[in-house]
Amino acid sequence: MTKRLFVILLVAISLSACTRSIDGYSSDLAIVSALSAYSGQKISVQNFESSLGAGLTENCRGYAFIRTPDGEGFTQYIQNAFITELELAGIYAPDSPVIITGKITQISLSTLARGEWTIKMTLTSNNGRSISAREQMFFKSNIVGESACQVASDYFSFAVQNLLRKLITSPQFALLLRPSSYPHDEPSDQPLQESRQASQATPAVVIPQTVTVQQAEEQGTQAITEKGIPQDSETKPQSKAPPSGCVIDDLAPADNKP
Repeated sequence: MTKRLFVILLVAISLSACTRSIDGYSSDLAIVSALSAYSGQKISVQNFESSLGAGLTENCRGYAFIRTPDGEGFTQYIQNAFITELELAGIYAPDSPVIITGKITQISLSTLARGEWTIKMTLTSNNGRSISAREQMFFKSNIVGESACQVASDYFSFAVQNLLRKLITSPQFALLLRPSSYPHDEPSDQPLQESRQASQATPAVVIPQTVTVQQAEEQGTQAITEKGIPQDSETKPQSKAPPSGCVIDDLAPADNKP
């Protein structure tokens, strides 16, 4: 019995030594500043998804597993980071009609020739618009597996920070915040039809050729006074709707220095 407990304890110590935890997310001043421009709006965030599965850990050289601080998985970690930035900017509201979701399509790590985190994500609004970006965070790796995996875990939060900065500071991010009814609300044709009917119902003023100029002017004035001035039947041009999906993809890497 004692031998079995000793083996279990040894395995537990071995597993803990082969796990590296990434740092908690720290807000970025440039992101908060960009979001502050939308201070008149509120944004809600729904659960992010991933095409990579649960994504609870990332294998590093077969030596260690990199995990999030609370074990929530990388997708949830990125969603929490996004919400943190919205809260600090004062524009997060869980009950807002503007709802943004995210989908992680790539999370990969390389620590061989050089260290590299690659993350690709798409943000989608309930108004049908979406934007995408990819972050490639490079860092100096190490020939020793233990050191390389530790450095990799230290740089993941900075890769997430750069990814969110690309998305939020993009001009296309504002398209995600437009109401879901835009641009489907179009002006009605009813006023235009009434105007045309009024114009057709108003008889033209006929001036006899035998009357004088003064009489013609008096008759014309009287006819306009009795029938009323026809309403303007000109139509206002309809505004063109912006493209339904403004997608920016594979943006150039930002400064990778933390």
